[in-house]
Amino acid sequence: MTHTIISKRTAPFTYTKWVKINGQFHQDGPGILINGGSGVVGGAELLSNRPLERRNTLIPISVLTFVDDKALDKLMSIPKFRSDIARGLIVVVRGKKLDQDKGDAIAQSDMLEDENNPARPITKEEIENAGASFNKDGSIDIGEVDGMSPLKVRMQEAGKMSYEKKRLRKERKDPS
Repeated sequence: MTHTIISKRTAPFTYTKWVKINGQFHQDGPGILINGGSGVVGGAELLSNRPLERRNTLIPISVLTFVDDKALDKLMSIPKFRSDIARGLIVVVRGKKLDQDKGDAIAQSDMLEDENNPARPITKEEIENAGASFNKDGSIDIGEVDGMSPLKVRMQEAGKMSYEKKRLRKERKDPS
């Protein structure tokens, strides 16, 4: 039977089972590669071996991987995989081979929100919210940044309502 694994990881990830033998950790068989590339330009084709200039410019909301029963059983025995399910980075749909639209719908409703995913690329808005400005030539003026990186801004705003984010932005611009 085919199962669908929906991932919001920004890069492919190999889930590996480890065993401790004589105080050292060793791989227990081969790992299982789960596709990634969510939120990354051309992310759906990260494993395609195509040159960058021949990849599409779409930004996938989720990336799908199809596995059989044996692979899913092994994945479910790996603590890191179960942890990623609990965090909302991975969803397993048993017994169905979903298409991309259905995977994206699940990713938007049941999975980790993009703003809470620290691995996703930093957006233009996050750079601006940290106090930087974009010039017409595409360069970024960071001379006015108040010591907060875009990643710190993201973490500060994660999970907040829009009015709270607006208040935080105002406080960063005028701390008095």
